[in-house]
Amino acid sequence: MKLPDYHFRYKNISAFLLLLFGFLNCGKSQSIMTISPQEVKAKLDTNKNVILIDVRSSEEFEGELGHIAGAILRPLPEINKWSEEFLKQKDQEIIMVCRSGNRSSRSTAFFQEQGFTNVKNLAGGMLEWNKLGFPVAKKDSLEINNDHQ
Repeated sequence: MKLPDYHFRYKNISAFLLLLFGFLNCGKSQSIMTISPQEVKAKLDTNKNVILIDVRSSEEFEGELGHIAGAILRPLPEINKWSEEFLKQKDQEIIMVCRSGNRSSRSTAFFQEQGFTNVKNLAGGMLEWNKLGFPVAKKDSLEINNDHQ
């Protein structure tokens, strides 16, 4: 039995659309959760139990932009080596930090793929943190306050 020509075209279009939508969604994971510098500062000011992981290099961590006091330095290129040390804290709030938010978004995505449920990216990174005048720590100093006067 020969099917009408329009039936064949309909099946081809349907198959094409399914393939297209599957391709467009391929490799997409859940969206990255972000947190503003203001929210992070508020959590730190109220002694909320959060883990801050700074994924920059040690030179950046101690450099011009400094780092948030209490942050743990774990460079992004070595994430496969150090990520396992946080496995017992999969449900604890973890905030990833970098210079601008790019590298920390990649580490946030990596942690989400590993099953971490409460990991967030600091929006704007240390650039935004410094722009807002929030305190930073640097090498050879306990803390530097960036209050704009």
